[in-house]
Amino acid sequence: MRRCLVVLLIVGFGLIGSANADIKKGATELAIFGNWTGINFESGAAGDADYEDSGALAVGLGYFHTRQIEFGVHGMGNWSKDLDLYSFGGNVKYHFTPDLTTVPYAGGQLNYAVYDSYRRDEQGIMYGPLAGVRYFVSRSVSIFFEYQYQIYDGGINDIVEDAHSIFVGILFRIE
Repeated sequence: MRRCLVVLLIVGFGLIGSANADIKKGATELAIFGNWTGINFESGAAGDADYEDSGALAVGLGYFHTRQIEFGVHGMGNWSKDLDLYSFGGNVKYHFTPDLTTVPYAGGQLNYAVYDSYRRDEQGIMYGPLAGVRYFVSRSVSIFFEYQYQIYDGGINDIVEDAHSIFVGILFRIE
């Protein structure tokens, strides 16, 4: 997975600046992305560990209600040596400069989450703010970098306190 992300970044950065953004009202996008997540556990909830790194793969769909506001749904799986964490939900993003090649955005998310480990299983919700930037490499393809602060509630909150995630991915506009 790391090799694919590195190749994506090298190719994407080589093309940055060669394409203008083409965000349109009513456009739909397919996102494919991976991440690194640092998970903070409740004290003693995950055995001896209070913190663990995990990697994830995810897919999502986004729909532009306006040129700036995008609504999305996504599914994600995080895996590490001691746990599996799955989530499915939605997000909303506000794009600040939809006419430029570099488009920063901010938003929020709400997800149903399932924690699975060899010790115990729990369910709950995950929510929190997100911020990112996307770079257009063509009129219909862009790469993105996103930070998410993830807060957990419900039964899963007995195990996971919060998490910090860095996402890297590619977006394809679906015509």
